[in-house]
Amino acid sequence: MTTASEYTIEKIQELASQRKQLIICEIGCGNGETSSKIVSLLRGSDTFYYMDYYNKVRSLREKLSESEVTTIGLGNSKCTYDSYAWNLANIYINLIENGQTTKIFDLVFLDASNIFIHDCSACAILQKMMKPNGFIVINNTSW
Repeated sequence: MTTASEYTIEKIQELASQRKQLIICEIGCGNGETSSKIVSLLRGSDTFYYMDYYNKVRSLREKLSESEVTTIGLGNSKCTYDSYAWNLANIYINLIENGQTTKIFDLVFLDASNIFIHDCSACAILQKMMKPNGFIVINNTSW
């Protein structure tokens, strides 16, 4: 059986062969194992967003600092209603305010809180941010 992270890696490889530039996002980067694999597949013109708690983002930033890929780490606190959904909303609003397209992501790997209010709001925003034929891969949907 293929895990969600393995499927994500396969999809990124497929997209990289089809598109000149990728923007990938991992939500819930944890210890950075999947993030490191993703970044190793990306090219210098690609961008990788990663989101998690502040301390995890800081730790991963150091691991990814040697990469030629543009990496953007966005953290959130552990307060009850704080989450990556706010980071996504801020990105979305900034794109609109700057007159840019909001359809930026080729693939998003959502491996996050498994809490409805966070994941549902994130998916509502993400559906507006996906490029045509983009993918949202959701890990662990059995909660």
